[in-house]
Amino acid sequence: MLWFLVDQLFHLLAIIAVVGITDHIPFDWRTKFAQLLANPNILVVTLAYIFVIWPSMIIINLATKRWQNLMNDGVGPGLPNAGKWIGILERVLVLTFVLTAQFQAIVFLIAVKSILRISVKSEDHARLLSEYVLIGTFISFTFAILTGLFVRLFL
Repeated sequence: MLWFLVDQLFHLLAIIAVVGITDHIPFDWRTKFAQLLANPNILVVTLAYIFVIWPSMIIINLATKRWQNLMNDGVGPGLPNAGKWIGILERVLVLTFVLTAQFQAIVFLIAVKSILRISVKSEDHARLLSEYVLIGTFISFTFAILTGLFVRLFL
């Protein structure tokens, strides 16, 4: 994973270098980029999205680690990393909904997840799985909502 990120960073730096050398862009992209970086609101929102994607994912993973091992023992194979991607997407959506004051959309998202949980009731470890998903969901939503409310206070 680390090598992939380093590789992507070098790709980005190469693209920036080529654009800087050729400089055939009709507007001064460096000035526009500097203006974006100078805007504190854009920086705060960007940092909020970064936080709900990576650091909160690590914290949620650590908080649910003891139950992950239990889930791996009793439940058959699922999609690799599906829970991670679902969590990232739900936190991004919830943060976006909070920042745009669309709180009713958060309720809709919770309702959709609840309906999906009902369809799992036929599995052997349905209660265990449901409780595990609920814990992860509530932690995930809490991070996204609190981050969004904090950003709204700043803006």
